[in-house]
This record gives sequence, structure tokens and C-alpha cells, in this order.
Amino acid sequence: MNENIEKACRMCLEENCKTDFFNLLLDDGNNRSNKALTEIFRINIEDNIQFPHKICLECNNLLLNFYDFYLEVMKNQAKLLLEFNSNGCKSDQASPQPSNIVDDETPLLASQDSAISTSNQPTRSKRHKRKRRGSTHRDRELTPVSTDSETDELPLSLIAKRQNCNNQSTTKVEQKFTCQECSEEFTKIYLYETHKETVHSSYPIDASPNIDTIKIISHNGSENVLKFKCKLCTFQSESQWETRRHQSTVHSSNETSGQKSKDSRPCGQKLVKVLSLNAIAERIPLIKRSQNLTDDQRLKIFYGFSCSRCKPCIELPTLSAFERHSEQCHNLTDISWLCCEVKLRNNCLVHHLNYHLGLPLVKNCSDNVLYETSYSKILEAIKKGEISHKSEISLKKREFVKKKRTNL
Repeated sequence: MNENIEKACRMCLEENCKTDFFNLLLDDGNNRSNKALTEIFRINIEDNIQFPHKICLECNNLLLNFYDFYLEVMKNQAKLLLEFNSNGCKSDQASPQPSNIVDDETPLLASQDSAISTSNQPTRSKRHKRKRRGSTHRDRELTPVSTDSETDELPLSLIAKRQNCNNQSTTKVEQKFTCQECSEEFTKIYLYETHKETVHSSYPIDASPNIDTIKIISHNGSENVLKFKCKLCTFQSESQWETRRHQSTVHSSNETSGQKSKDSRPCGQKLVKVLSLNAIAERIPLIKRSQNLTDDQRLKIFYGFSCSRCKPCIELPTLSAFERHSEQCHNLTDISWLCCEVKLRNNCLVHHLNYHLGLPLVKNCSDNVLYETSYSKILEAIKKGEISHKSEISLKKREFVKKKRTNL
């Protein structure tokens, strides 16, 4: 054994292994086996050249698997300490490094190698052990003992960490929301949003006669919360726009017919999202730049007749073709387009587009009553003087339609 010790495996000391050997002194920059022996078992191959410097492949596989497991454990411990520190509790111990292992956990192999390589090493190791034993006894004598009955079983470091966490959890930072327009500060986000909608909106909302502005005390009783309540039901919201939308979708036109003349507004005065405004601003110049376009061509540029239900998406040429495709292929008969936060039917698309083009306003797109004739005929009547003002349209509409029908 002593004669052929250099030919044996460094781990299992077998000379006649069934597998090949791996040279641990191979310096290729990626010798993980040598790193594993150094970091885990404290075995330095270069210090003891006379010892075996080869390892069989079976032991090498076991060593590398254990090394991967060791690195994963150390990585998880470092992650645990990082998470613990990020929660506001400072750790007394430094994060573990792969090469830093406590002397008590040092394997016997390292001490055996060092004992064999040097003659005076055993006495030094014994002396070192005595020093360690003496220091541990002194440390135990100097360690203070807690007199509190509740914390007798807990170390002082853990008690300090818990107290630090409790102190940090009780301190609450007040967040304030500052308006960029008028520099007014708000403690709640909904108060800031309501202020933006009502004071600095690009499209101001009129005061609706069907909405009550009420103030209620918040749960902590420290401040008033502004709420908007519907007069027709028990619905209330912190946003005036939400209450208005509730009235237009839930309540019928008969319930609000008495106040409709005061509350009706053109489409552009609704609270439109910035994304919708950008899309409108891109499409309008395309229509104005092109001349002699038909209604279908203008509608296709502005609304788009592409069916998103089909995969891949299908582009239809006209409005009638799009409606026919939706009914035959997808069984959809009630089709509408959303613009300016309003659902538009097919017989209202041309009017709404002309509103964005800057042509004279004929009717409000949100009305349920629709004209029985096309917008182009009404526009011709306005130019000829048959309808002089838009307020007279509702009075002369039936006469105008009846007259046109008799002429056809």
C-alpha cells in the first residue's frame, strides 16, 4: 500500500478501481473537483504532492454532486439572510461564504493530512485545541443570562432583532399626493383623482341635476370624504364621472327626461382618455388630406372594419360587409363602436365622424332617438336654409322626413 500510494484514489484509497482516474493537479481553470476538496474538506492537493493526487471517476461523481448540493445550500442561506435584512432586521452574523466554515465543523481529513505532513503539527494542534477550549469556557462565563421569564430561552441577539422589527413596524410614513397644476396636497389617492377630474380636466364635466354631492366621515373620523350620489337610486361613488356613467347606462331616458335638455352635451365634452384622443388625432388628418371620399371610405379610415374575432384578422371593405360578416360568421346582430366613451350604432357613425371633422353639429350621439334620413340630406337642408339652426331640428325633423318621403 505504501509503495503504490501515489497510484491509489485520494478519496477511497483503492488502487484497482474499475473506473478511470482523474488528475486533481490538472490546471485547466475549471477544476471543480479540486475546488470541492479545498472548500468542503480543507484538502489542498498542492501542499502534499507525495500524497495521491488522483481520484477515481466514481468518487469524483459523488464529490461533484455533493459540491453542487453544498453550493445550493450556501446560496439559499445567503438569500435567507438577505431577505431577513431587507425586512428591517439587521443580522449580527455576516452572510456565509462558501470558503468560511467554522473550525468545529472542519472534517478529520484535513487534520490528518496536516498531521502526517509535518512532525511538530500534532503539538500545535493540541495547543490550538486547548486555546479554543479555554476561550469557549471564558465566553460562556462572560455571557449574560436574561432574567426575564418570557425570554429565558431566547438569545439576546434574537430579542434585539425582534424589538427592532416591532419599532420599525409601528412607524408609519404618511404618503402625500401633490397636484402638479396647483401644488395642492392630498393624503388619499381618490381625493387627488377627484380633484384632477373636477378642477383640471381638459373636458370639464357640467354639474348634473341628478347628482348630489355629499360628504361622509371616513372610518378613522379624521377627514371628510367627498362622494357623489345618484338622486334616482342609492348608488354613490367617489368619482363624479362614475356616477354620470351609472345614470346613462342603468337608468332609462324616461327617468331623466325632465332634466335632459340641461344635461345633454356634445361628444367632445365627455371625459375622454388620452389614448383615445391620440388615436383620433392620427386618423382625422388622413381623412382631411384625401378628397372625394365616400362615406364607407371615411368610416373605414376612422373606425376600421377589421374583425378581431377571426384568426387571422380579416379586413372588410364597407360597413354593410362588416355587418353581414358579423351576422353570418359570428351570429352578432347588435354591433356598436366605442368612441369618446360612447357606444355608437351604425346609423350614428357618419354624424359622429363629422363632429370630429369640425362640421356643424346636428345631434348628440348619446341620444337614443336617431334620424330616419342620412346626414348628407340633413346637411343639404341646412345649406339651403330649410333648417336654420340645430335647435330647430328636433321640431322640424318629422316634417322634413315626411316631405322627403313624399318626394321620393
